Amino acid sequence: MSSIPLAASPPAGRRTIPRADALVWPMLAISLLAGLHLSNLFGRAVNWDEFYHYTQIHELLSGTLTKPMQTLQARLFAWVSLLPGDNIGHILAARGVMFGCMLAAAGAIYALAMAFVERKVALVCALAWMSAGFVLQHATSYRPDALAAALLMTSLAVMARSRLGPGTSLLIAALAAVAALVTIKAALYAPAFAGIAWLRWQEAGRTREATLRVVLLAVMVPALFGLFYLAHVAFLPDARSGGELLAASANKMFLPFTFPYAHHAIKAALTAPVLALAVATSPVLIWRAVDLSRAEKLALSGLWLPITTIAFYHNSAAYYYVFMLPPVAVACAIALRAMIARYSLLAISAVCALAALAVWGIEDRAVQVRQRTIVNAADEIFSEPVAYFDFAGMIGHFPKANAFLTPWGASGYRTSGAAHSMAAIMARRAVPLVLENDPMLTAALVETGEVPELRAGDVAVLRDSYIRFWGPYWLAGEELDAGEGRAAMIRVPGPYTIADGAIAVDGVLHPAGAVIPLDRGMHHISAPTAPARLIWGDSLPLPTAAVPEGPYWTQF
Repeated sequence: MSSIPLAASPPAGRRTIPRADALVWPMLAISLLAGLHLSNLFGRAVNWDEFYHYTQIHELLSGTLTKPMQTLQARLFAWVSLLPGDNIGHILAARGVMFGCMLAAAGAIYALAMAFVERKVALVCALAWMSAGFVLQHATSYRPDALAAALLMTSLAVMARSRLGPGTSLLIAALAAVAALVTIKAALYAPAFAGIAWLRWQEAGRTREATLRVVLLAVMVPALFGLFYLAHVAFLPDARSGGELLAASANKMFLPFTFPYAHHAIKAALTAPVLALAVATSPVLIWRAVDLSRAEKLALSGLWLPITTIAFYHNSAAYYYVFMLPPVAVACAIALRAMIARYSLLAISAVCALAALAVWGIEDRAVQVRQRTIVNAADEIFSEPVAYFDFAGMIGHFPKANAFLTPWGASGYRTSGAAHSMAAIMARRAVPLVLENDPMLTAALVETGEVPELRAGDVAVLRDSYIRFWGPYWLAGEELDAGEGRAAMIRVPGPYTIADGAIAVDGVLHPAGAVIPLDRGMHHISAPTAPARLIWGDSLPLPTAAVPEGPYWTQF
């Protein structure tokens, strides 16, 4: 009788490579992605929105924050201002919390997906979101997106996978209400919540008790939002009307079928090929799935619908995908399941990881070093904070005097009343500094043509009132050629230093190095013997660092 040979066992002490469908592959990829996100936390350039939100912290602490909506994060992160270090370091500390929010959102994606698919697919749902190019770049940014995503996705996961008792319903509603107070775009998750609510109602047999629980939950969210809002506003002196701000935002933010950032959508798809393919095929695959009930298909469709907001939501720039994609990633579970069945768990995990590595690898981490040099120069020049104009509030612990000049902010600035112009602001308060940190400000200060982003009157005032002091720092002042004399409008009162040569002011000659007080108004100045400058401040020192060459920002 012939013997049947047995399969050879692997040599003792030798490990075999896990199978292509082993859970270890998405888990390894997720671990890698967590490391890449952590690297971006410390090394990626600070975005203009991060500086803006950091400025709001100091406005809150100084009692000058008047915007009640979308400013709760300033209260939640006020503690970073107490930490040692500079503004960049404080923002990195806030990013640390956002890293935790990113992990929480990924965990909620996994937990919610487990209500529809098996573990390995749920892991890939979380991986697909974490590895998306824009998510990798912006999930740890100090913005409301990761925080709101974590709150809303946790709320959805609890809603989908727990008994909707009083305590659980209170938790679900509280998380959603806080998210709405952090950012009003939380309302864009409405289809996701509606779909999960419908699923739970159907699973409960559409009983009277189930109906009451769903209705109670729907009532609790706006009630808690109102309660939290009133508590927040109670500590904001001279707070503006939240209703007016909501109406203005709605009029600006929702523009049907305009695809305001279509180019960002294309880039988002190219840098997240697995998720993009899943998004495109999910509507068909969801409704063809034979193992899903109609209620589950409706719930998954509701989770998928936020992707359509890129067609009409104005502020759907790169960072928006951090907030918008989590429910969509869950909706893609059925499509991802089909991909895994065809190409293997190893292949899908590898593509996600490699796409993320490609995005991470091209990051210019020197930009943050330049930003830190620019920000720290302010404390070397000024012994006390001074008001300033700039693009995004880059010197957060100094009082920013003008509007936030992103496209949306600049649009509001141009259409607002004359009282909000830079010229009017200068007439009310001393603004000795302009930080030239955007091309529009370069055009206003250095060039001679029109600047479409700014009011013509403000461009004229900027050109007439400021001179370059160091790099992007411009101070109120005047420059004179030898023998030149003219009338000068001083719009920034305070001490002025005579530099380079003697200057006669209103008939009195002052030697170089002298410091004289000047009031707001017209003064006659002349440089009788040599070129000279009149510079705001009492012999302000130049920063010790060399002027960093641009760029000062990382574009999307």
